[in-house]
Amino acid sequence: MEANQLGSRNTSGCLPAEAVRILETFSCEQVLFKKGTARQFLHPGALDLYAGRGGVARALLRGGCPWVVTFEFTRSACEDVLNKLNAKKILRQFRDPASRDTMRVDYCRFGTPWRKRTRVALNIPKLRGLRRLCACEKPHVQLRGQHPFEATLD
Repeated sequence: MEANQLGSRNTSGCLPAEAVRILETFSCEQVLFKKGTARQFLHPGALDLYAGRGGVARALLRGGCPWVVTFEFTRSACEDVLNKLNAKKILRQFRDPASRDTMRVDYCRFGTPWRKRTRVALNIPKLRGLRRLCACEKPHVQLRGQHPFEATLD
């Protein structure tokens, strides 16, 4: 299925037209929609980088997220987030990293052996601008593709 067959153009949603155009370029295999909803980008959703088996994406959908674009380089080289074209498309979906509307955290702050710096765009006033970055003095486990710790993520 072609990426543009995900749904018709966003005409009544709150996403900017440029964002919808970019989102519609991703393959149908990469985009998960909430069950029972139109396969359209009408409202803000989520990006799941290094999706693994999709546990985080499915949890986001169960939690009310309308759609999730997933990236997993082991599924397709076209989904490698280190690819410059993919990185450019992904970054255009995010606000300025210094924006007060984003929360930035490193997973190691919550007890994981890996760092995995994560930025989340928010509309929750109490979390806007929150920064919980690494304070570790030891090296971290490197995450990339199949990894023994991946099972703990799903």
